Amino acid sequence: MELSGVDPVFVLPGADLEHVARRLVYGARLNNGATCIAPHRVFIFHEDKTAFLTLLRSMLVQKPPLSCDSAGLGATYGSDGAHSKLQGGVQRRSRM
Repeated sequence: MELSGVDPVFVLPGADLEHVARRLVYGARLNNGATCIAPHRVFIFHEDKTAFLTLLRSMLVQKPPLSCDSAGLGATYGSDGAHSKLQGGVQRRSRM
């Protein structure tokens, strides 16, 4: 398991929020978020926060749970965990 990075995502004004949300969902779900390149913090302007969270929520509920059993532990991770991680990051750092 790789946990060395805590990579930020900076969403600039005028960015394609749907594109950013799609990429965040992918990155958070890649190896269940246990990679050194997984997005852990989102910096976004307050004006874009509501629309961005709406997009993230709608994309995450469409994704099936990921399972990670490489160590034989039978661990299953659902999209709720990824959603919580992304939503928490957006809420904590939504003002620039």
